[in-house]
Amino acid sequence: MDFVGEYGTRRRRPSVTAPNVGGIGDDVRMSRSHGIPALQTPAEAMSDRLRGGRLEVPTVEYSRLGKRVKIVGIKHVASHRFWVDLSAELATQHGDWTVHYERPMFLNLKSSWTHKFKKRIYLSWSHRQARMLAASGYANQFDVLVIPPAWENHDIDGERALSAFNLPVLLLIVPWVYLATLNNRVASFAGHAFVRGLHSDVGQRGSVEFLMKTSILVRERNKLAVDAAIAAEGDVVMIWGHAHIAGMAQLLELQGFLPLAVSWRPLFV
Repeated sequence: MDFVGEYGTRRRRPSVTAPNVGGIGDDVRMSRSHGIPALQTPAEAMSDRLRGGRLEVPTVEYSRLGKRVKIVGIKHVASHRFWVDLSAELATQHGDWTVHYERPMFLNLKSSWTHKFKKRIYLSWSHRQARMLAASGYANQFDVLVIPPAWENHDIDGERALSAFNLPVLLLIVPWVYLATLNNRVASFAGHAFVRGLHSDVGQRGSVEFLMKTSILVRERNKLAVDAAIAAEGDVVMIWGHAHIAGMAQLLELQGFLPLAVSWRPLFV
């Protein structure tokens, strides 16, 4: 799930150029003022970006007392190659890191009819979206990204996630998703339109409270994921939707983690 949260801004520290240490991307800037490193882009402002016509998402690395936490920002829709390359990178470059990923899991479905109904809507929506993306040549994260047994899922359960959705709005959206996948030609058109929308919405942080409670789907999940990363032994890679990065970075900084690097990778390659 890739949702947008709203966060404040802060003043940027003076900085000097430092070398990139985080994979694909640009140089970062680190402050030498009081020995405190600072990201080129303030944590609260980190989001996706367009560069040379390509839609890119950030990867951010933090450190505290030798422990490193790297947040790999994604969108849950990308090219097939993006997921293949990311799988290979995590296997070869981060073999000794613990990998945490986001995915609300349906473990103990409540008996209430609203939760069961929302689950059916959600699964139908996911199935239709996957068909739409496949028809347009794109790939959903969990259809391609290889998740080894050693990876750890640290997220709220599916029932908690469903409780955050506005049911009347879901009922309005699902018929349109259904109509958009009636045949491959329509599904392909809808998929390309969806990706064009991702490009046109780059960097925006509009409110989505009409559809969901961001207090649950953004802030609550951010805290759960960051707490798990801090508690884990050794270095941790977190694979999360880019809209969560700003909030997670704030939580890490509050716990004394300092930013080391930010790099960018194109989604559609």
